[in-house]
Amino acid sequence: MKTVIITLLSMGFLLATCACGQKPAPGTIYLNSDKVTESSGLARSRRLERLLWTHNDSGDKPQLFAFDADGRLHATLEVKRADAVDWEDMCSFTHAEKPFLAVADVGDNGHSRKHVTIYGLEEPTVEFIPVAGNGDGNGDGKATKPARLSAKTEFEIKVTYPHGPINCEAIAYDPWRQQFILASKEQLRSQLFAISFDAQGGKQEVRAQLIGSFPVPTVTGASISDDGHLLALGTYGPSCLLRRTSAKTPGSSTPWQSANGDELELLPAPLRGQGESICFNKDATKLLMTSEGRPMPLLVSPIPSVQPVPTQP
Repeated sequence: MKTVIITLLSMGFLLATCACGQKPAPGTIYLNSDKVTESSGLARSRRLERLLWTHNDSGDKPQLFAFDADGRLHATLEVKRADAVDWEDMCSFTHAEKPFLAVADVGDNGHSRKHVTIYGLEEPTVEFIPVAGNGDGNGDGKATKPARLSAKTEFEIKVTYPHGPINCEAIAYDPWRQQFILASKEQLRSQLFAISFDAQGGKQEVRAQLIGSFPVPTVTGASISDDGHLLALGTYGPSCLLRRTSAKTPGSSTPWQSANGDELELLPAPLRGQGESICFNKDATKLLMTSEGRPMPLLVSPIPSVQPVPTQP
């Protein structure tokens, strides 16, 4: 019976992906750059509130792009001491009052990689580019070129899974446990794995710990709210929202569950080409999304009001 239910849920997700491939609604904001052709990850800046970071899917150099909520590209960041085998997602977090970006080189469609890698670097300072004027005294009408920055990775985590290679396209940072969460991309479910790490630890090797499994197929992105209460799993169709149940310690059963019990809490996704990235805004009232394709759209989906949850100890 459980298999039948999961299959029906998967069919529902597939039906929901009918919107995938359609053009975003009129009025959608687009990134004003042709450098981002396959936005696969999205993270909010921890330094500037209106700044977002993204990267291309596999095939690009190890680089990140900083843009604002109006679609203006402000910087291109070369990530040194990193390879780009199959970058699939990214996240941001603060550790010891220091802002970090983490990039997940975890794609493995062929289930052949002996290990996958998470790269971490301090988020650089990005100067906002002023809006070009139009000759009326408010600028000279010339657009300023985006900055070209570079930064070295501060940690590199080689990750292996308990039962062999798994395809994954989603990473999130759990501020309560100070761990990364990887969500697998599978046809009938998504397995959640916890990755313990040392942000100052340089090169590390970690065996992923399975902490839960949910009947959410084709997960392509993930994000955890700043307060640690909400976990969003993005798919080609709707997003799935999980809520924290308690502040359990590492090694215990998963602290995540749907607010609807056995029924998944799904949020409709805006029309988009092929959505593979997702992140919360600062106060977790909205989900921000991008889509593969050029020009890259920035999409917004509101989140229903959140019920009270246990307080972090």
